[in-house]
Amino acid sequence: MDRVWLFRCVTQHSSANVVAQGWQWRVEAPDGAVSASSTSFGTLPECVADAKRHGFMGDVDPSTGTFTTTRYEMRVGDYGDIVLRPRTQPRD
Repeated sequence: MDRVWLFRCVTQHSSANVVAQGWQWRVEAPDGAVSASSTSFGTLPECVADAKRHGFMGDVDPSTGTFTTTRYEMRVGDYGDIVLRPRTQPRD
């Protein structure tokens, strides 16, 4: 079974009440191990490029994402195939 990669749009707040959108990735291994980006990226392509440096081998199509109550996200396998299974880890 492939790992499951989550690419999500996040809202960042600064101390000056400036709001910016960014992208983060997170990966869940079949054994339950989780890794995540150490920073947010200004664009989805920058985020995907960093994920590729950490083992992601696919591409992400933004049109395949879904909206949650708090953000927009895409769940894909190692090779970019869409994953529709429920999350195994609680949302943060």
